[in-house]
Amino acid sequence: MVRYICNRKYLMNRFPEKKFAADMIEVNYAEGPDNGPPMVLIHGLGGRWTSWEPVMGRFGERWHVYAIDLRGHGDSGRVPGGYEFSDYPGEVIEFLRNVVGKPAYLVGHSAWRRRRRWYVCKRSRTGYGGGAG
Repeated sequence: MVRYICNRKYLMNRFPEKKFAADMIEVNYAEGPDNGPPMVLIHGLGGRWTSWEPVMGRFGERWHVYAIDLRGHGDSGRVPGGYEFSDYPGEVIEFLRNVVGKPAYLVGHSAWRRRRRWYVCKRSRTGYGGGAG
């Protein structure tokens, strides 16, 4: 049995933080090695990508893991206003198109868990944002 320990230094080396220039803001994200299909982890409102640290090592064994900071969260940019739930998918869609570049599984905390597919697919109309559940 393998034990998974949340070791921040280990995760930061294995999942370095990067920046992506979206239309309205700069999006902060962490990216793991390409060990399989892409999986994008989306934190809940009020969180940041590091909320996924306890599971990122395990997911990273079989997936190409990306964990993003939504607008106004973590080290991603801020905008005046624009924090309604329907405002968040814009950068997620840009991220999927320009960084991930192919269909990905989306995994979300909180409200993203239930609404991610409807919002992202409705706004993107490209097939990006598929995935289970």
